[in-house]
Amino acid sequence: MDGSEIPALGSHEVPHTADDGCSAWIMGTWYMKAIVDDKRMPVAQRPKKVSPLILREVDEDCLIVSFTLKKKADQCREMEIVMEKMEEPGKYMNSRSNKSMDIEELSMKDHCVLYWKNLRKRSWYNQGKLLGK
Repeated sequence: MDGSEIPALGSHEVPHTADDGCSAWIMGTWYMKAIVDDKRMPVAQRPKKVSPLILREVDEDCLIVSFTLKKKADQCREMEIVMEKMEEPGKYMNSRSNKSMDIEELSMKDHCVLYWKNLRKRSWYNQGKLLGK
């Protein structure tokens, strides 16, 4: 994803990356407003319902992303992923699980775009999520 998806997500503003990495604006509860992906994830594995994402700082170099997945009609699974801050502002990585995350703050108040890249079963898939507080 190269950012051209942003207008399709409903924001007509040009994004800008946070200039100090793990900023206070990132922390808190974020609600998904829209999602796009590259269709590489099998349909059966795509979430039917989504919970809010909760981002909280562990220390100045790490943050935790928490969310709940609905696996089956009567089963939910709580997830926590520790993401390590990279040198480039707004970029995070979890090398153990081959996940990367880029967060770009939008000029629209309390909105951001989260780009998620994940390696599953030897295949990369990408998602873009428009989030709001």
